[in-house]
Amino acid sequence: MHNVSSIALILAGGHGRRLVRPRPKQFVEAGGRPVLAYTLRAFANHPGVEAVAVVCVDEWMNVADGLGRDVCGRKYLGTFRGGESSVLSARNGVEALWRLGCCPEAVVLIHDGVRPLVSARLISDCLETCRAKGNAVAGLESNEAFLVSSDGQCASAYLPRTGLFRAQTPLAFSLETFRRAFASAGESGMQQAQSVFTLMAAQGVWPLHIVQGESRNFKITYPDDLELFRALLAAGQGW
Repeated sequence: MHNVSSIALILAGGHGRRLVRPRPKQFVEAGGRPVLAYTLRAFANHPGVEAVAVVCVDEWMNVADGLGRDVCGRKYLGTFRGGESSVLSARNGVEALWRLGCCPEAVVLIHDGVRPLVSARLISDCLETCRAKGNAVAGLESNEAFLVSSDGQCASAYLPRTGLFRAQTPLAFSLETFRRAFASAGESGMQQAQSVFTLMAAQGVWPLHIVQGESRNFKITYPDDLELFRALLAAGQGW
């Protein structure tokens, strides 16, 4: 049994089609290292995170496994097979942790592998909030209003910025809570969910406790995001 009380489960299963690169965005190099290496390092170096695992697409599992073992050392639990979406990948990762015999009460921090600038403060706050209140989700308060459009060309409504938060990761629950939620959602529920936090909400897990996110904890999705990350690395941030 892996008797640890906190596990970072890094989702690295995306294909990165919007980045228009020959390799998935989590394996694109920045500053001489794959993006995923920076994400792994943030959790491996955190004293409150006792174990790290990665969920990855089949064809890149060996690369991810090598990175995990190199960056995380003894903290690395292994690399698990991803699914067709981030939600299905998270489900696969949670089931793999369960089969390994990880403690049901262990806090599992699910994090996007393409958010490489997650800070130690944010990781700590998610751990502490989850242990105190039962869950935690990083959220960044919006400083802009939102236009609502069905076709991407004309807006038919707007959402005022007051009270709106942009969900980020980490998202933290106990291993057992994640497992129950995935089982309750079933295959159709997981396929319809946009993200792990929306699936948890759809299963009636309220309230979700917001931890103050950070603008630098952005998700690398488009070419501009990658260029911003490289600029921050050049400025001395990220490693």
